[in-house]
Amino acid sequence: MDDGITNADTPERWMNSREIDRQHHQIMDALKRLMQEALGNSAEGMAGQFFKICDLLSDHFRDEEAFLTASGSILLSTQQMEHGLLSRMLSNMRGLMESSEQLQWRATVIDEAIDALAIHFAKEEGIFDPLIGRQRVKNCAT
Repeated sequence: MDDGITNADTPERWMNSREIDRQHHQIMDALKRLMQEALGNSAEGMAGQFFKICDLLSDHFRDEEAFLTASGSILLSTQQMEHGLLSRMLSNMRGLMESSEQLQWRATVIDEAIDALAIHFAKEEGIFDPLIGRQRVKNCAT
């Protein structure tokens, strides 16, 4: 099926990978839900949504790196480095999330994770969601 998307319409690294694009949108939707949970009063809800994000990202990083390897992309080594850093950061944050029941502490961990992920997605894509990235990245760049 031709949906009108060509390599000329998308950044080189996606090379018609609808699966990777679908995962990006899925992650953005999950990040929005995480931000909503961070505003709520449920420590369990915050932790549960954060753990879902961690799992989604782990699967996505694996799939994206496999895609970049198969396509011979020059961006593979950069992505592997960033994914490794983000994975270690999220693992540490997951430990913090598991060790504290305090709402404010969990909300702070979530804010830090969202900031790091917003920068990663903003650098990698031109289609990141304004709710997640544009303002945060603009603020981080100044």
